[in-house]
Amino acid sequence: MKIEEFNFALTEIGITQHIKDIEEILNVNVALIEGGRQGMKHSPFYKVISQQLRILLTDNEALFQRVPSKKIEFSPLNKVFVEYHGGTKGVDLNNTFDLNASKLDLESWLDQVIMECVIPLELPSEIRCDKCNNRIRLEDNSSFGGRIYINKLGSVIRFSHDCGKNSSFDFTNYQGDMFNWYTIEYFTIRDVIKIYANKNGGAHVQNSLNYRNFYGAHLGDSYLLVIAKYLLRNFLNNI
Repeated sequence: MKIEEFNFALTEIGITQHIKDIEEILNVNVALIEGGRQGMKHSPFYKVISQQLRILLTDNEALFQRVPSKKIEFSPLNKVFVEYHGGTKGVDLNNTFDLNASKLDLESWLDQVIMECVIPLELPSEIRCDKCNNRIRLEDNSSFGGRIYINKLGSVIRFSHDCGKNSSFDFTNYQGDMFNWYTIEYFTIRDVIKIYANKNGGAHVQNSLNYRNFYGAHLGDSYLLVIAKYLLRNFLNNI
């Protein structure tokens, strides 16, 4: 005989204890990043921070959403973006949150854009629809709505053409003229936490990263640190 339907429910006391454990973990790892020989850009302790922020803020059952006796609201981001390199911008790391502004609920706070990344690509100047054989000048068509797929097997543009057919153009071995094209990817607070935790070693390591996840993983770590410090100063010590 097996007991299958008896569950031990997590009480508010238990949730609070988990939050206090996260407070201690974040305190230790922030100190390790900022002090001693581990005070470096690519410290492994960012991975620990991303995992704990995910549990606290972005999981489906995030701990901050499960404290019924407390209404937790957050200071919005300052809207001052600083350009770092190659057109990539982010909210000022030295003045990230507007502590005097009206507070936001968790979901609205997580959905704020904290970073804009310019991703450069070299594309063929001209492609051909493989259905109707008509040429398309990409370099002269800023409104072209195709999707670009680049991986270890090759580089392909997939698109819907005026002929009404879905088409694709493989430019892996393309020998014609190329031009530089740029796309902007926007990253929210939620994106920065989840990409680092889910793709870059916080809780899981991906075998490969697409362009968006690569940029999020390698440029978002500084924001993980300021988010952790903001939470420690304004919430975690008071729960």
